[in-house]
Amino acid sequence: NKDFTEAPNNYVEGFFGALLGGIIGGVIAFVLYMVGFVSAISAFVAALLGAYFYKKFHGKPNVVMIVIVAVTTLGCMAASVVVIYTAAAAIGAEDAGVVMGAIEAFRFCMQDAEFSGMFYSDLAMSMMFSVLGIGYQIFVLAKSIKRKKAIQ
Repeated sequence: NKDFTEAPNNYVEGFFGALLGGIIGGVIAFVLYMVGFVSAISAFVAALLGAYFYKKFHGKPNVVMIVIVAVTTLGCMAASVVVIYTAAAAIGAEDAGVVMGAIEAFRFCMQDAEFSGMFYSDLAMSMMFSVLGIGYQIFVLAKSIKRKKAIQ
């Protein structure tokens, strides 16, 4: 316990591990969305891999790890929805023969009530499912970081 307490936290390295897991989960969310699914699986995988890579990148497995992994996963899941809709807006602009960048096309499409409604609806569903996936992973991580006080 003393060695664990005195070990360096390595939060930055751990964050990059969590970010790697979040990006992988975001890619899974993107692929699932393209085939018509919004689910907790991508967030669960992102949190699972985020915790794994957090430890592999020498982050200290403590309460801060849980917070970093959860927040990073949630951010990556939200970013995946933004990327999906930005790509859809860019494709729509290209199909319409309008020359504009992807972000500009996204801003333009967000002025349309139907497009923005779908965006916010999918973002809310993604966040809801992400919280479910992350919640389970938080439960597992919280159990895994408990340290024994005494040897029995």
